[in-house]
Amino acid sequence: MSQAPSDWNTEYAALRQELESLHTQMQQNDAEIDALQIALNQRARPWWLEPPVVVSVIAALVAILSTAYGIYQQREQERRGARIELRELIGQLKDNAELRIKYGAAGAQQLGGYIDSENQLLADQAEDILNAYGSDVTSTEFILVGLIFTTSGDYTRAQNLLETATRRAETPYEYVFAYRALAQAEFTSGNFERGREAYRQAMNVRHRFPNLPESIYDGFDAQTWIYLGGSEIAIQECERARDALAQAEVIANEIANLNTRSVFVTQIVSYRASATNCQLAPVPVVPTPTR
Repeated sequence: MSQAPSDWNTEYAALRQELESLHTQMQQNDAEIDALQIALNQRARPWWLEPPVVVSVIAALVAILSTAYGIYQQREQERRGARIELRELIGQLKDNAELRIKYGAAGAQQLGGYIDSENQLLADQAEDILNAYGSDVTSTEFILVGLIFTTSGDYTRAQNLLETATRRAETPYEYVFAYRALAQAEFTSGNFERGREAYRQAMNVRHRFPNLPESIYDGFDAQTWIYLGGSEIAIQECERARDALAQAEVIANEIANLNTRSVFVTQIVSYRASATNCQLAPVPVVPTPTR
């Protein structure tokens, strides 16, 4: 028996409604799955791949680099200015020393008060620069300022600067000049044993800077023994002075270059005369080091 049309319509309507319900449910399921996938991808994605975070980090780095570069540029300008000022101060100190030599003892006595006062002021300014920019300053510049403090009688500051010079020496010449200058400061201040030790350290140059020609070491050592002899004469230690000059003579005689040997022999003869008679001789002037 066939169904009436009304029954078919009812079943069809019910089936259609069920299909539409299923379709709606599937759409909801798809939406939920999409949301879950998005959430899962967000959790799995590193923070540094997030565009807002990347932009913020780059902006921060640019700001830091800009600031650091500005500081670097300012520091470089300050360093250049300090080095120029230091060279000018040392030049003035050198000019003052040459004035004393030019006008002799009488002129130096008249100019002495003015020169000493100006030297002290210049050395103070130079020391400030050395303390502020020490890492950018050569050993030679420490030596030059230290010598000024030695001549002005400020031995503590002289010794501090000259000890720094010995540690910062980058060449054998700086090394030897620094220890000779330190020895002079120690002797002048009355620390004789420390002065002798500084001279011994100057003669240790071959261990600090190996592989130089032997003639260079001989020249360094001969001159250092002569300076030690002069320092001993200045404090009336004439026997020690004679021993030092004898050592200098032995080394000088081994120097092959006749002109160089002649210079050392002339100095030895001059100092030996004072040591033999036990008369005071001028303390040897440490020459201005050059690089």
